[in-house]
This record gives sequence, C-alpha cells and structure tokens, in this order.
Amino acid sequence: TPLFSCSVVMEDQDDSSLDAVTIGDLIVLKAKSNNISGGYLRGDGAGLNLGVQLPEGNEVGIRDSLQFEDYVFRVCPALTYRQKNELEAVSGRSSGGGGSKRRKSIGQMEAAAAALSMLESRVEFEEASNAAVINQVKQGLYTGAAIVGGDSKVPLVRYGDIVMLQHVKSGCFLTALESAAPCDPECRATKLLEKDSAAGLFKLTPRFKAQTEGSIVYYNHTLKVESVKMRGMLLHASTTPYSDIPDPLNPL
Repeated sequence: TPLFSCSVVMEDQDDSSLDAVTIGDLIVLKAKSNNISGGYLRGDGAGLNLGVQLPEGNEVGIRDSLQFEDYVFRVCPALTYRQKNELEAVSGRSSGGGGSKRRKSIGQMEAAAAALSMLESRVEFEEASNAAVINQVKQGLYTGAAIVGGDSKVPLVRYGDIVMLQHVKSGCFLTALESAAPCDPECRATKLLEKDSAAGLFKLTPRFKAQTEGSIVYYNHTLKVESVKMRGMLLHASTTPYSDIPDPLNPL
C-alpha cells in the first residue's frame, strides 16, 4: 500500500489560468480522489498537523476563509543533506555496537575525533547554505544559478523535479515520517516539522500521460507527490476525521 495514494492539484486565484509554477510560488493544494474530491490540504500552525479541509457547499469558500493562510505552501528547491546524512551514518555506526571491538590506539582515536569534528563543521556549513537558499526564495531572489547553469530567471518547476513544501504560516516543512500513520497503519505518517531534512524532499510526477517528466508544471495540473526518502510512497489523505485520530498531535 503506498504511503500517499491520491493526487493533488495546484491552484492559483484564477482557475482558468495556465501560468507555469516556479520556485518560490505560494500555492494551495487541492485533493483529487473519489472520497475527498474538493478538499484542500491544510496545515495546523499550532499543532503542526496536516489534514484535508472539505468544502462546505461552495468550494470557493476557502478563498474567503479567515484561516486562508493555513492552506498556503511555498514551493522550495531541493536542499542538500549529504553531509548531514554522512554524520548520521557515522553516529549510527559509533553507537550501534557493531563491528570489531578491538581497542583503538590513542592515535586512532585522535584521528577519528578530528575527522568527526571536520564532518560536523561541514554539516554546519551545509545547514547555513540551506538556510541562505530558503531566505533567497522567501525574498524572491532565488535563481538557482548554481543548479541550472547560470540561468538568471526564476527556475520553472517541471515534472520529475524534487522540491520541498514549506507551510507559510508556521514556516515548517511537509515531512514524510517512517512511523505508521495513526489512522492508516499500513501507511506512513506525514507532519509539519520546523527543521528541514531529507525526509522533506518530494518528487512531482504527472498523473496523466499528457504530461511527461521534464515538461513544465502549470497551475491546475493534477499531479502526484512522491516521497524521495521512501520511494513509491505518494501523498495521500485518509478519510478518517480528526476526532477519530487516537493522538491529535500525530499527523494523518
């Protein structure tokens, strides 16, 4: 069973427009499935939960809602977590108790400590670089020049691209967790987390054959959102209401 099973559609204020989606855009995600068609992905800025808010009669009501900002997400570029992942792997090996238990010499321990310190410094630099990218995106200054070969224009979002979705109101990132969802145990959970990580990387894939990887994503296109960390797992919304979730602080 996939982590996420239904597709979502990006909508702007003019439903008839065919404007291309670009990095930094503020978007609203609309669920498209037989059970929850018309619902909008909503982030709870207080509890950091995620859910799909179904419309009450008129779907346009979301645009006039006093909580409209709860539904707004920012499209961010994929950040880099190579050094952080390496540090986590090293820390896991150190605390796992596996491998040889042969005592290390003082020289070996000093070399290992120096290597670890250097890796930690690289992680700090990586985190600072990621934070700078997000700030550029927020200010509308991001061009992706280091990624797209010097292109001075704001990068277009294409099918196959890996992006991150930042909840604008809370500043948290949509994140896929390895733990089971509380209402759908066969699925994995999602949540809004303040700290960005590789678990917040998602690949945008087309739902219909009319679009292919590499083609531009336009507003009102229907697409699928796939977790990069857990390949094959697609963003999906449960039909279980909040009141039936065992722990209200857990995600869907």
